[in-house]
Amino acid sequence: MIILTDSIQIDNPPEIVFDWFMNLDKNFTKWHQNHTKFTKLTGGMNVGDKISFEEKISGKWFKFNLNITKIEKDNNGWIIEAQTPPFAKLLFEARKIDDGCVFTHTETFGIIKSKNPFVQKIIISCLRFILNPFYRFDLIQKDIIEDNINLKRILENEYKQT
Repeated sequence: MIILTDSIQIDNPPEIVFDWFMNLDKNFTKWHQNHTKFTKLTGGMNVGDKISFEEKISGKWFKFNLNITKIEKDNNGWIIEAQTPPFAKLLFEARKIDDGCVFTHTETFGIIKSKNPFVQKIIISCLRFILNPFYRFDLIQKDIIEDNINLKRILENEYKQT
């Protein structure tokens, strides 16, 4: 399995970030200049709903159709998970800290069910070799970092702490 992740501190509580994410149909193209389209395919942002987004990363177009598989929220933060079974999973998480929250964006590719380290090593090597020319994991990692920096800027400049 290939896991790409980045975390950033945002000087706003998790609830502000959650509300922003629940309105991605309005916020997605503001998030990054590479983001071109976000659609709620089944009309909502709830577990079981389907969404779609398109973005261009370093000249390469990516389009994903995802199922929202998890939304968990408590006093310490929240998690939103979406998957393109069985290949990829996107996970967004915000955890409360004294000065706001830590936001983590994780993208996982090649979800592997085997716990055998040898099998995982072979499959990861094969996935990187076969898929990297198409997916360019280095560019996706760079995009995740840029997304987090942009999200911090947007939420700290346009949304005031409550």
